[in-house]
Amino acid sequence: MFSTTDDSGRRRVRVFVSAPERSEELAITPSLEEAAMRAAVLPADAELSRLARAVVDREHRYRRPVDSVRIEAWRIEYAPVTLAATSRLLREFVYRVDTAATTRP
Repeated sequence: MFSTTDDSGRRRVRVFVSAPERSEELAITPSLEEAAMRAAVLPADAELSRLARAVVDREHRYRRPVDSVRIEAWRIEYAPVTLAATSRLLREFVYRVDTAATTRP
């Protein structure tokens, strides 16, 4: 049998958007939960890009500007002796929105 303390319940992502006159952290909404979970478990470029594109699409649906999306992947680690929990940044990823590609008629 295999056991681990590094599963999806001990990982999370934080999502930040930036645009002129806007810089904020977004809550993970139900429509983004699956993509966020995948990005937290496997914070590779493909999963992080998928989550960033979903964030951009959602923000554009609500007519909110986005120039870039920054995603942080975090994991909880436990001290061997005390079992004290600490969060550690695994990866930071920045997705820059190409305004020419996202402009819609």
